[in-house]
Amino acid sequence: MIQKQYKVFRCVQYLQILKFLIPLLIASQGIAAAPFTNIGSSMIKDQNTGLIWQQCSAGRSGSTCASGTPTITTWPSALVYCTGLTWAGKIWRLPSIKELQSIVDKTKSSPAVDTTFFPGTLNGFYWSSTTYVGDLSKAWFINFTTGIVTPHLGKTKAGSSMYIRCVSGP
Repeated sequence: MIQKQYKVFRCVQYLQILKFLIPLLIASQGIAAAPFTNIGSSMIKDQNTGLIWQQCSAGRSGSTCASGTPTITTWPSALVYCTGLTWAGKIWRLPSIKELQSIVDKTKSSPAVDTTFFPGTLNGFYWSSTTYVGDLSKAWFINFTTGIVTPHLGKTKAGSSMYIRCVSGP
């Protein structure tokens, strides 16, 4: 009986993972990034989703996002960083994996993003707020060198450090 319950539990876990992955896979099939507008104050608006993005990766600033040192941090610290931002009267947060993937441009690489709107985006991993259901000690992230969405690669929320880009709205 316990073995049967375990199998049912594992099947439910796999279904949850598939339910999450299928829209991501469909979205990643050659669809270019959404249209963006620079709304000033180092903020970019995604016209399709209504989300407001930091133009620069956390820790960077300037028109080309070349000033400053990029913030590389653990997942818990990334959550605190984004929710602690007091900028332009907006409420900021770490984006979900679907939100973060919405700025990926699959027609580009190194970085896989429109650098007209997101200059200085680093080739590397960026945290999302989405926990990986298969292992709650891990979270989903995107490698902006390639635009590939990844749940873990052995990286844990508390033990791994990645870049951050915060989002606001809608």
